[in-house]
Amino acid sequence: MPTVRIALQLSPYVAVRPGELRRAEWSEIDFDNAVWRISAARMKASLGGVDKFEPISGGGDVDHVEEAFGKLVVAGGDGSVDF
Repeated sequence: MPTVRIALQLSPYVAVRPGELRRAEWSEIDFDNAVWRISAARMKASLGGVDKFEPISGGGDVDHVEEAFGKLVVAGGDGSVDF
C-alpha cells in the first residue's frame, strides 16, 4: 500500500499538519493512551517551547490507526516514520 494513501487514511484520526505527520517519530506516539506528543522543536509554531499533545481519535478504537502506522517503514533506525 503506498505511503501517501496511508497518510491520507491517518490524517482525520490524528488532526496534525501534513508536515508533522510526515516527520512523525515512533517515540512520540502512545497508542495505549491514544495520544501523540509532538516536540515543540519540530512544530511550525513552537508554542514557547511546550510540546503539543494531540489525541488520536479512533471512535474509541485506535487499533486501525495503530495498524496503519505499523504498515509504514521505519527509516534507518532513527525512529522516524518514512513517508
